[in-house]
Amino acid sequence: VVQQLQTFGKASKPYVGVQFETIHELFLLTHPNVTQTQGAYVASVAPGSPASQAGLMQGDILTQIDGQKLNEVNEVDQVISHYQAGQQVLVTYIRNGQVMQTPLILAEFK
Repeated sequence: VVQQLQTFGKASKPYVGVQFETIHELFLLTHPNVTQTQGAYVASVAPGSPASQAGLMQGDILTQIDGQKLNEVNEVDQVISHYQAGQQVLVTYIRNGQVMQTPLILAEFK
């Protein structure tokens, strides 16, 4: 919040609209079809959310947001907390083995 106040003059909680599971060893044991060893597995996408509007789907694996790699230390919520609602980020993800990218405009969590 302090960083947002200093940077933007106000604080907001940005919203992507996905429920995710961070990929780690235990996750891989329970999801043998996932071969990616880092990232965030999209468990669900909220209808009408920024993620839905950007075309993200359940089963996608988010690997980066604006070039920041996602892992156990750098999770989706932590990365987007450095942005404000209304800002656009570039999301890199894997779907069916293909690396893809999409712009996503963050909304404000309500």
